[in-house]
Amino acid sequence: MRRYAHILFGVGFSLFALSPFLYISQLPIMVMASGIGSIAPDLDTRFRHRKALHNILSLAVASILALIVVLITKIGLLPAASFTLGYISHIIGDMMTVRGVALLYPFKRKHYRFPITLGRSEDPLVNILGAALGIAMMFLGLRVFF
Repeated sequence: MRRYAHILFGVGFSLFALSPFLYISQLPIMVMASGIGSIAPDLDTRFRHRKALHNILSLAVASILALIVVLITKIGLLPAASFTLGYISHIIGDMMTVRGVALLYPFKRKHYRFPITLGRSEDPLVNILGAALGIAMMFLGLRVFF
């Protein structure tokens, strides 16, 4: 998926999952943290893309680092949870494509994907659907505030 689709999908995924635990005043920090998490795996674009940072080990390391940061800064656990959910959403989004992700890298190089894929990550349908799913999850998540 393209960056905009990953961000919308990641923010929607995080908001949907965390909305029962949020106050409306926490929305900006949740949106920022999940947005950053939703594009963080693409830092490996020039080096072993969809391997180096698109796996469970990298997810665990990044999530632990986010947790350490929020514990040191004493800003609460919400940013770390939002970042982690954004990161997870990125991996899920890329697993919906034909190429998939090396989920068990560096232990296995095999790429995993869902049985039914939507196409290639550049395909407009994949990106429109990812963005639309994200927006739908945002609305479903925001329903608890209204």
